[in-house]
Amino acid sequence: MKVMKSQINIRELAAGSQATIVGYKTAYRGYMGKLLSKGLIVGKTLTVMNSNVSEDGIEVMLDEQLVYLSKPEADALDLTLQEKD
Repeated sequence: MKVMKSQINIRELAAGSQATIVGYKTAYRGYMGKLLSKGLIVGKTLTVMNSNVSEDGIEVMLDEQLVYLSKPEADALDLTLQEKD
């Protein structure tokens, strides 16, 4: 896989898309502890399981475990999209 340099919002990703966590948005720093406790650390790759971000949140696969993110938690992630060669 090749990593693109541009950052993307998780809401822009389709189901099955993979992205690597590159940081956390400053406006959402209050959610950083929650993200870290869920294993969402810089350098980890996640897979979007549902592309329809409902009012409640989004589900991602991380280390073979399904992780639920609230909308603010999802918005707090800085991601880089991974593309297949």
